Amino acid sequence: MENEGSFLEIFSDLTFEKEPSRTTCLRCRRPSCVCLCEYLPNEVLPIKNTTLHILQHPNEENRPLNTVSILAACLPKNACHIYKGRKFSPQGYPDLHEVLLNGETFLLFPGEDAIDIEEALVPEHIKSGHCNILLLDGTWKQAASIYNQNKFLKKINKVQLKISTVSEYVIRTQPNDNSVSTLECAAIALSHAEQDTQIKEVSFPRKYLCDFIPMFFCYFQALLKPLRALCKFQLDHGAVVHQSKEYVAKHGPDSVKFIQ
Repeated sequence: MENEGSFLEIFSDLTFEKEPSRTTCLRCRRPSCVCLCEYLPNEVLPIKNTTLHILQHPNEENRPLNTVSILAACLPKNACHIYKGRKFSPQGYPDLHEVLLNGETFLLFPGEDAIDIEEALVPEHIKSGHCNILLLDGTWKQAASIYNQNKFLKKINKVQLKISTVSEYVIRTQPNDNSVSTLECAAIALSHAEQDTQIKEVSFPRKYLCDFIPMFFCYFQALLKPLRALCKFQLDHGAVVHQSKEYVAKHGPDSVKFIQ
């Protein structure tokens, strides 16, 4: 027993250095060593006509590659509100439900009763000049779960994207070729809802602008620039391009699609 006590005393005097934790950038919420701030707009984008309300599944919050943190870093704080949870009751989320009383609130979610977003977000449908857009953030399964568990969402006017392009968020698997990330959804929605010509100045360097490129393109590119940088960094460090489930079903698991 004496030998055992002496043995423990020896180790009790030893000190072990803790491995330093990685610091996180306060703006982009990424580890400082892979900060995305140089790809973000120098100033937050000028949002006047729209407020985004994002219902985020709890599992999505902790994903290191989620796109909502990038989106929030590009927009004014009063233009992007994030609510975390699975069920969003009036008691637990009174601010959210106050927004729902506004008739010019839209849920961006596909369905038979959803209308194309470019048809909905036009001045004649938005009398006040300002609209609220709700987005569900998570995997498609998680988003569907949020939609089904919150009956009030089914009472909101639904809009959907009319997309003919493939998501640039290539480091996560999409269910089909026309599915895009939350950031891409928001970028398209804001491009339709916002009509401020200052967007051209703030969002993208003038050397990239051409007379024939619409404002939609400029605004969309401003928000996608950090997303592209995130994907490139991951691919450069061993990540692989994720094809959509639809693409793999058609072409087989070993097929490779060219990504620009």
